[in-house]
Amino acid sequence: MGFLKNMFGNKDKEKIEYIDKLIPYKIWITNFDEIVNQLKEFDLDVVKHNVDKIINKFEFQNSLEKKYGDEIGKKLYEEGVFMGMTEEQFDDCMNY
Repeated sequence: MGFLKNMFGNKDKEKIEYIDKLIPYKIWITNFDEIVNQLKEFDLDVVKHNVDKIINKFEFQNSLEKKYGDEIGKKLYEEGVFMGMTEEQFDDCMNY
C-alpha cells in the first residue's frame, strides 16, 4: 500500500509543482483559482500541456508588447491581423 501511495503521491506532487509555474502569471489570470482547481483534476500529461500553452500565450504577448509597444503589441495579440500592419508584424503573428 505504501508503494502505491508513494507512486501516486509523487505524481500529485509533480502535478502541483507544474501548476505552480503559473504563479508568476496569476495577476493576469482573472479566474486563476478556478483554473488551478480544474487542472488538479487532470492527468499529469494534460496538466503539462495546458500549463505550457498558457505560459506560451503570455510569453508571446509579452514579446509582441516589448517589440512593438503596449498598444500595438496588444492589438497584434488580440486581433492577430489588422489593416495597416507591417509585413514584419504580420510575420511575427503568423510565427506563433
